[in-house]
Amino acid sequence: MGGRGAASGLALYRDRHGHMITYGSEFRCLLQVKKIKFVTLRNQQESPRIPLETQTPKRIYVLVGKKGELKAISFYDAQGKRRLQLDLDHPHGGIQPHRHAGYGHDEGKPLRHSEKRMVSIIEKIWRNRNGNN
Repeated sequence: MGGRGAASGLALYRDRHGHMITYGSEFRCLLQVKKIKFVTLRNQQESPRIPLETQTPKRIYVLVGKKGELKAISFYDAQGKRRLQLDLDHPHGGIQPHRHAGYGHDEGKPLRHSEKRMVSIIEKIWRNRNGNN
């Protein structure tokens, strides 16, 4: 579960600190509803970040913080590459929440109407999971 997509093999890669880790072991799955997967970092000392890729086409990852808060939502294309990231917990250029297309992270843009609806759906799923209707 988790990681940059679940892996059935024992593939290794270097993390951002140069340590060798098993592919798919970076994140822990908290909840999965269809293609939406709520994940948190296994190592809570790390800075929060969203998975770069996934092995599941059209996956949606929701990054959950240490205290159970929703931090970011990322959307992936049919090849498992990130196509969109929505940052929920901090402003970028005075905009909160904001969006970033693809892997670029230089300027945040306001959410589109469809993205706001998706955030509402994801927040509702998370609240229902935690019994906070």
